Amino acid sequence: MAISQIADQIGRVVGGRYRLETLCGTGSSAHVYQAFDTRLARKVAVKLLHPGLVHEPAFLKRFGAEAKSAAGLNHPNIVRVLDWGEEEAGPYLVLEYMGGGSLAQIISHQTRLTVAQACHIGVEASKALSYAHRQGLIHRDVKPANILFDEDGRAAIADFGLARALAEAAWTEPEGSIFGTARYTSPEQATGNSFEGRSDVYSLGLVLYEAVLGESPFKGESTVSVLMARVGYDIPIPEHLGEFGTVLSRMLNPIVRLRIDSSGLVDKLEDISKKLDRPEPLVVNQVKQGDPDLSSPDATIVGTTLVPESTGETTKAGLFDYEANQDSTAKKGRLGTKSRRAPSSRKSSGNKELSKQTATPGGDPTKTKGWLKVVSLICLVAILGAGGAYAYETGVFAPKVLVPQVVGMSPASASRLVVKDHLTLRVVARRFIKATQIGAIFSQSPSPHGRAPKGASVNVVVSLGPPFAQVPNVDAMSESLAAAKLGARGFNPKFAQAYSLTVPGGQVISYSPHGRGRYGQVVTLEISQGPQPETIPESIVGASPQSATSALEGLGLTVASKSENSSTVAKGLVLGTDPPVGQSVNQGSSVTILISLGPVMVQVPNVNGDSVTQATNALSAKGFNPQNVYGPPGGVVFATNPAEGTSVAQGSSVSLYTN
Repeated sequence: MAISQIADQIGRVVGGRYRLETLCGTGSSAHVYQAFDTRLARKVAVKLLHPGLVHEPAFLKRFGAEAKSAAGLNHPNIVRVLDWGEEEAGPYLVLEYMGGGSLAQIISHQTRLTVAQACHIGVEASKALSYAHRQGLIHRDVKPANILFDEDGRAAIADFGLARALAEAAWTEPEGSIFGTARYTSPEQATGNSFEGRSDVYSLGLVLYEAVLGESPFKGESTVSVLMARVGYDIPIPEHLGEFGTVLSRMLNPIVRLRIDSSGLVDKLEDISKKLDRPEPLVVNQVKQGDPDLSSPDATIVGTTLVPESTGETTKAGLFDYEANQDSTAKKGRLGTKSRRAPSSRKSSGNKELSKQTATPGGDPTKTKGWLKVVSLICLVAILGAGGAYAYETGVFAPKVLVPQVVGMSPASASRLVVKDHLTLRVVARRFIKATQIGAIFSQSPSPHGRAPKGASVNVVVSLGPPFAQVPNVDAMSESLAAAKLGARGFNPKFAQAYSLTVPGGQVISYSPHGRGRYGQVVTLEISQGPQPETIPESIVGASPQSATSALEGLGLTVASKSENSSTVAKGLVLGTDPPVGQSVNQGSSVTILISLGPVMVQVPNVNGDSVTQATNALSAKGFNPQNVYGPPGGVVFATNPAEGTSVAQGSSVSLYTN
């Protein structure tokens, strides 16, 4: 839809009750407007889907079903679906109005979020996902643009069910929009495998990673390269993110069964939030009625700082708790540094009055000294109490036990072992580690054979096995070069010999596996020995030319033919080959089959009147075999059998008659 057409929608009444007032955002498959519900007199958001979708029966059927399911979701961190319908111009959704814009706008118009800010947003988003997953709904498209804020800073996830409906339509979004969504897709979605709620957790992990670190962990020039980059890949998490980084690592585990689920994620993020300082207020993007069209290149976005609610004097309800009289420098401080405020004038004046009372000559020194003793005693008790509590918490006074060796064990076995010693096992990280077994404990703290207080935790790092790496393409490389290239990537080459008609000897015919493999994994290489030698079978002698040709071609040989006379093989049959039968030749070589023309035919010469010796010599010269002589041996030949002039096979016998 052109920009002018989008602007023309302002003032249109959708569904007979929703008057479009301001464009809030535009995308490849939908445009979102702030609208006024004339029936209930309230602000709403109306999402107009692309008109092309009105002609998609599969989409409309799924759209209706998903809209009904999404409308049944009742959670403060899920954008409510208030209504839906279909018009000639296309289908639409009516949503709860979220005036604070999206996380995508915050990321693009503000510096990186602090860990505390990201953790707070993560708590609200994970609560939404946990609730939806319990209802059997998977979002499928968690990304910054689908995490919205209301004007008080409450975060809510939008578009539940819409991704599934769009997936069943023939409508195809432009390449750019697909590329953007691919940045937040889970590995199981990228490979087309079945997926469940943990897929949404992975996507949320990528959203929080980008919000805190300022960039996506995956880069590529195409949608396919971006998608496949995450398959089997363990994303490195910077150590400075602390416990939040550990949770991110669990959210971004490429192995689904090892990934934290949405319910467990809520607990982890809430626990971390309690340990962090109050986060700085976010600057969310708010589109006000009358603002310029956001699709215009000259459009601007109004920034609104949300200051949270707190006890005492406050300014405006907002995203995080902040005291109203907190000074400006504290608000600008980084996460993890506590805000410091100068003592108020009221406190200062109070201290001056106390000084006057204790120093006034007319005061009672005895009462003053007694009061100071009471204060000193209270302070001493407080210090001793705090020290005792600290000693109790840290185990200073707790009995010590010997820490067992658990490295190399499975977490289940290790847990049973440490429990016997009144300790607990805590898995603090799961990492890809070279030369380790999947699921085995790689390291522990405290160290084995040391001593720790009863009830203490043995913190362990569990191996996810060797890391993954891309198997290099070694097709047609020499054996030595392929081995060196695989070894440099951490793979273990294994060789197998094979014959090949097309690949020269000593080069790689094929290798397996392709794609990604684990460090140290065996990669099998087929090395060419050149063409396979074949023996020309003797059985083709006496066979028909067609049968002989088929047999030779089946051995990978090429066949030629020529004809020769033969007195031993019948005409039309194979009398031999060149090279001869029984000899070995390489596949692809040419073999000539010799086809019999039968024997050479010659005429019996006239030897009448010749002596026996003369006649015998003449017949032999013509290729005959003179044999029997009937009559006197010294006589003269008067006849032959066969008779003179008869055509017979060369080499035939001829008898002589003499008188």
